[in-house]
Amino acid sequence: MQINKMLRLIALGGIFMVPFVPLIVAPHMFFPFITGKNFAFRIIVEITATAWLLLALRNKGYRLGRSAVLTTMGIFVLVVTIADLLGVSVQTSIWSNFERMEGLVTILHLAVYVLVTGSILNSMKLWDKFFYTSIGVSLFLSMYGYLQLAGALQINQGGVRLDGTLGNATYMGIYMLFNMYLLLMLFFRRTKHFSREALVSYFIGGGWFLLFLMHVGVSDNVHMGKDMYILGVISVAVLFGAGYLWKQRKIMEKQWVQYVVTGGIFLLQVTTLYYTATRGAILGLLGGLLLTALLIAFFEKSRRRLRQVALAGIILLFLGLGGFLLIKDADFVTHSPVLSRFTNLSFREVGSRSMVWQMALKGIQERPILGWGQNNFDIVFNKYYDPRMYSQEPWFDRAHNIILDWTISAGVVGLVSYLSLFGVTLFVLWKDTRKKFTLVDKSLLTGMLAGYLFHNLFVFDNIVSYVLFFSILAYVHTMESFPRERGVWTWIEVKRVVVDSTVAPVLCIILGVTVYVINVRPMFAASILIDAIIPQEKGITQNFEKFKKVFAYNTIGAIEAREQLLQLTLQVIASSQPSQEVKQNFFTLTMEQFDKQLKETPLSTRHYYFLGAFLRAINKPDAGVPLLAQAHELSPRKQIITMELATALSELKEDEKALEFFREAFKLEEKNDQARVFYASFAQQIGKETIAKEILEERFGTILVPERQMILAYLKTGRTDLVVRIWEKLAEVNKEENQLVKVKTTLAAAYYVDGQLGRAIKEIESAIKLDPNFKEQGEAKIQDMRAGKQIDVESTFFVWAGLRVR
Repeated sequence: MQINKMLRLIALGGIFMVPFVPLIVAPHMFFPFITGKNFAFRIIVEITATAWLLLALRNKGYRLGRSAVLTTMGIFVLVVTIADLLGVSVQTSIWSNFERMEGLVTILHLAVYVLVTGSILNSMKLWDKFFYTSIGVSLFLSMYGYLQLAGALQINQGGVRLDGTLGNATYMGIYMLFNMYLLLMLFFRRTKHFSREALVSYFIGGGWFLLFLMHVGVSDNVHMGKDMYILGVISVAVLFGAGYLWKQRKIMEKQWVQYVVTGGIFLLQVTTLYYTATRGAILGLLGGLLLTALLIAFFEKSRRRLRQVALAGIILLFLGLGGFLLIKDADFVTHSPVLSRFTNLSFREVGSRSMVWQMALKGIQERPILGWGQNNFDIVFNKYYDPRMYSQEPWFDRAHNIILDWTISAGVVGLVSYLSLFGVTLFVLWKDTRKKFTLVDKSLLTGMLAGYLFHNLFVFDNIVSYVLFFSILAYVHTMESFPRERGVWTWIEVKRVVVDSTVAPVLCIILGVTVYVINVRPMFAASILIDAIIPQEKGITQNFEKFKKVFAYNTIGAIEAREQLLQLTLQVIASSQPSQEVKQNFFTLTMEQFDKQLKETPLSTRHYYFLGAFLRAINKPDAGVPLLAQAHELSPRKQIITMELATALSELKEDEKALEFFREAFKLEEKNDQARVFYASFAQQIGKETIAKEILEERFGTILVPERQMILAYLKTGRTDLVVRIWEKLAEVNKEENQLVKVKTTLAAAYYVDGQLGRAIKEIESAIKLDPNFKEQGEAKIQDMRAGKQIDVESTFFVWAGLRVR
């Protein structure tokens, strides 16, 4: 019995650690807000699953129960597994990468998490404690968010939208949505001991926050401002107040105390959600609450007051919506960083999402049954790329719509199995054969799932939202399957001596191998990768050795490591400091690793393009052209690829081919000014001035276009007169005092290359009068000009950063 208790405590301890996973940030790892949380969750699941298996073999009461939710989840996992194994990039589908850390491995861990949690948390009381723990963590994150709002802590993704320790405001928003519904469910289900139980959330939130402030107080990286001291005092007051109320049972049973205890947490959660400015989560919350109120108003027959509250809520929601529409143009709305996101939804933003969704639909038409496998949307995105997205992010890896994402990943079959998780859960919830749920429970859980699904119509899941969603599945499964008179494998009889002497050692060995392979090795790789991309004490050779260590682990993250290596190699080769041997070592390792990458993901447009562009950048266009041609074949409508291929061909003096590809890039989307300028500049360089003149005047009304490529083209073809006229125009529109010296010196260079020495010297002398500190440098320039020295065109004409060119 002692062993059973120990195993149960291990499993329970692991389960109750899961709500704290959102707090984990691993600054020493690549993608610190993603990797730390995922590795922690996986390790917890693996350990708790081992303890549960041993406990279930020793005690039939902890064996798996039957439920429709569990069966549906099993079908979903099976479908996703088959889709991933039959997908276009099996390795990517199974393991994902550091940036997302999803894939089949994560889905399997989530499924095991449901099995373990649904078996160990075998009573409503245990589930309530689990939910209060999650709410307590959300309380901590709310207070953390207030420090971000006050400027005491950094908002990790920049801007003004709170992201807490999740690193993304969208993730923070959906996290708060789940916990707000959980709090409301526990409040409406409250017993006379409700408020006392709810104080657990205050102990967790306030206690953890106080510990956090103590940690910050001894840290050299964060300054303890007055906001931190104020919240520290509040945390102490909350803890003492909660401790006092904990002992006052009679006071805790009073209704007003219950409202205060719940209202305090809810107010913090609502405020935090508001300042995440996450439209999907906020609208999901409001829509879910409306659905909840409608369900209560329609189905509640006995509690008249509750029905009246629901009807009042419906009216208030509609009045609030109407009122917002009336004041949407008011100054305080348009100047609010939150409210303005609801009134200023730009056509560009909607249009880009719409185009991505259309690409996804084309990919679905190509592989409709089981899709492409997880983490392969980038292949679809590149294959069906819409040239109108030229000004957007060029490398989408998600459709930003959960319906389309799952259809791409696992086809129509996968989508149906995914939506079945919602449908079957709601069916079981409302059927409620064991009478475990109240009407309010059913209505709130329905509103929660509806809000979550609505939110995911515009984004995608992350480990935090996944865990919360699968926790709800486990909760409903538990309520459906207990008591366990119909277990899934209760007929299996294993003697305890066999469990202890044989099964336990085997499972422990499996656990150790699993933890090392799935977690420890990738964790080392993620940590070393961070070191590999930052300056090292022993110089660039130490970075090289660290990259070799990352690749030696042969685990997830190799994709990101290879891309980072390529960027560093480009810098090393361009630098004059490293020896030729060091440069060659970097180049050789880069080529070896990208050769492996292209073999692993032969349909990856991104990596053909990256390697081809890299080779062109280091003056190996002959080696880059075949790679860029392959990228162009995989993504024929992506202008940046077509233009890179054209540029490489131009460097090989294959002018006609290059011109045709520049023209192709331009014709794909004529609104793309960059493609137009590249086409015109190359046409100018090879003597086809008529083409250049026609397409420039069509868009700009002149051939005097102040773009780098055009100025270079004019210089190379001897049209220095046009360069002078361009810079004279720039001088007219850039009269800011802090820019005048820069403008005049560059205009002087234009006069100089055009043979107008007198005017060039005059501009330099004018610059010296404007800035006496420029005298020494200016006089040196004048001497060089009088001596007839050549100027470095690249460094002279392109120092105009910050100047207005149109």
